[in-house]
Amino acid sequence: MGCQLGQIVKTLLFLADERPTLVLVAGDRRVDPAALAQILGVRRKRLRMASPEEVLALTGFVVGGLPPVGHTGTYDVVLDESLRRFRRLWAAAGTPDAVFETSPDELAEITGGQWSEITKQP
Repeated sequence: MGCQLGQIVKTLLFLADERPTLVLVAGDRRVDPAALAQILGVRRKRLRMASPEEVLALTGFVVGGLPPVGHTGTYDVVLDESLRRFRRLWAAAGTPDAVFETSPDELAEITGGQWSEITKQP
């Protein structure tokens, strides 16, 4: 794609007290579960990443192709502040080999997500 790793949006599904939450982070960052739990208002032990089987069952998409939009269900969405470092981003478009281009502002608008600092520094 000719882009930096950080410009690739990782769409992850977490379960906070079993409530599905989409978490969007830059490809070069890792989610800090303690920070995410605090943002979501749950204890750390009540937050976990969904298994590949749960991702498919809940969203209809496979891991690696999970898009930030286009879901039939309603999910909370959290976007990590690290995505704002870039003018252009690329996110999965429903399959592991398809992406779409967007901007941080557009991504926040189309997902209805909230911006938060939820990743560990590299």
